[in-house]
Amino acid sequence: MSELVPESEQQYGSILTLAGEAAEQNSKLLKMGVEITHIAFGDANDAYAQPNRNQTSLINEIDRIPVNAVDVQQATPDAVPMLRVEAILPPEKYDLVIREFASVATFNGQELYHAVGNCARIYVPPPANNGNMPTPVTLEMFYVITSGEAIVEIDPRVVHASRDYVAQAINKTELQISQLKIWPSKFDDYLKVGDKVPLSTNAVRLKLSDGSIQVFRVWDKAFFDETHVVSNIQEYGREQFEIQTEHGDFEAISLRLYDLRLSGDLTGWGADPTGKKDATLSVISAADSGLTINHTVSFYCQAQVIFICLWIVTSKDLNLTLMDGVVSLSLTEVRKLQSICLVVKLWLLLKIVIYMQELLRSMD
Repeated sequence: MSELVPESEQQYGSILTLAGEAAEQNSKLLKMGVEITHIAFGDANDAYAQPNRNQTSLINEIDRIPVNAVDVQQATPDAVPMLRVEAILPPEKYDLVIREFASVATFNGQELYHAVGNCARIYVPPPANNGNMPTPVTLEMFYVITSGEAIVEIDPRVVHASRDYVAQAINKTELQISQLKIWPSKFDDYLKVGDKVPLSTNAVRLKLSDGSIQVFRVWDKAFFDETHVVSNIQEYGREQFEIQTEHGDFEAISLRLYDLRLSGDLTGWGADPTGKKDATLSVISAADSGLTINHTVSFYCQAQVIFICLWIVTSKDLNLTLMDGVVSLSLTEVRKLQSICLVVKLWLLLKIVIYMQELLRSMD
């Protein structure tokens, strides 16, 4: 571990320690997992450090940070398993050099270095311009292990978002909110039964079942030309509410869901306002109340034949208007349509079964 090693012979990477290998082997006997908890890093006194399997400490450890991801990678059951360990350097850690690191694990109540590694000199500078946010630094180790079964992996859905990502998300949300006319205006207040909604309101604060208060989007023309008194508020999950007034039923959706609908992302309950993406019936407005329903019935209309049957059936029973692929109907009619769709699907399925039976009989 000396700077005497010629630069041309210096190698970088990570290796499993003897203690880490022993922990993996014992995990099979004791039926206990090896849990990677931190990445320790140091500057090795700003000199080249050659890792070895006997290491139990770093030359000059600076700090330890919780891991962000622990992922066993093995292409086939016969392939050599590899372990990827990742951690994000906190923004308050800067003006330092990184040349060595180790994955810290816990096994059977004891802490150990599972693997050690080194890298070319990395300098983490202080934030630029006297206070700006620093550039996110990610530490990653990738090394061979004896068995992936011994490792306790971190749920990939539980990760630490970088400061930059969070800042962008906050800025986007603040921009959206700044362009809305929200009622009630106070951040700790929310819409209640009996409230009178002011004209031109296009977003409302609603209280969820868990007690939190969030901003929900309504159609721009919902409360455009007359005031409304709220008679009932119904929650449908965390992203959708139905608001009832003397003028009709109105849908309020989360800002995330609103973005998905604008983008036409049907996988996230979005709907193409033109109704031309596929054989999808996009229900996006109520003719009388000005309600943006935007329920997409693509789930019920996977084939053109179902779409045609639906139109034949529903045009007799519902007050529908079709303009540029957009169907206008009320919430009650949406539910009726969904019921009819289910009946049509069952009818088509029965027809297919009868046809197959007749086909089999003709072959006999």
